[in-house]
Amino acid sequence: MANVENPKTDALQLVQTTTVHGFWRIFGQTVTFEDGFSLELFRGGAHLGSILSVQAQQAAQMKQRFNALGAKDGDTLYRVNLGPKMLPIQHSLRTYDGYTRDYGVTAELQVIDTSEFIKLYRQGADPVSLVILGIKEALQEYGNRTIYEKMHPANIQAQAKYAFDKEPGNLRAGIRINRIYQPSLGEDKNYQPINRSPLTDLKGKLTTLDGYVRDYDVTIQLQITDPQQYMYLEGTGAAPLELARTAIDGELQ
Repeated sequence: MANVENPKTDALQLVQTTTVHGFWRIFGQTVTFEDGFSLELFRGGAHLGSILSVQAQQAAQMKQRFNALGAKDGDTLYRVNLGPKMLPIQHSLRTYDGYTRDYGVTAELQVIDTSEFIKLYRQGADPVSLVILGIKEALQEYGNRTIYEKMHPANIQAQAKYAFDKEPGNLRAGIRINRIYQPSLGEDKNYQPINRSPLTDLKGKLTTLDGYVRDYDVTIQLQITDPQQYMYLEGTGAAPLELARTAIDGELQ
């Protein structure tokens, strides 16, 4: 028996399970092109084939398709909704510089590869849950390489939309992300903004052109123009302010 542990998928009402006999009793007189579904026919664990609503717009055409597949009473039918479905996702990510930001998106999903989708559904893999996991992974990867102040809701939207770009057909579990709506990005109350104009003190000695040695003591205000690179250097232990002091001392010499 197929595993039915698919709570996220069932919450979107993407699949209705019945039998060949039950299908005719419920849907036999109401099948139309507008229904936008796929019927996946199984006998035990064997997939006998698929019927798309566009291929059988009337009950007589549907019966012909069933006969062509050798359908019998008792065979299992999975009626897969091929229309778009809206899925809200709320989660949090960790930024490159160690902060936590809550985010939210609403994903418009659509089943494209019904064979892959229903295979995972029968296994109890919960296809929609796999999609959610993939979107969360893509957004955390974005967080791993982006500092807090460089993040923006529009970037969250783009990262979620193209989460499956490296997957075959841009699908995960047979499902495509059509669009992403309503991106939101929360704040971390512990966030400390980067000081983009730090002061640094320089003390040292320089030798004049005529051979004398003179002490110098100066306070310089620096300007951080690339905070992402600045945080990267800090993270690697490169001490960017010390690098700046060394460069300035070299110029004074």
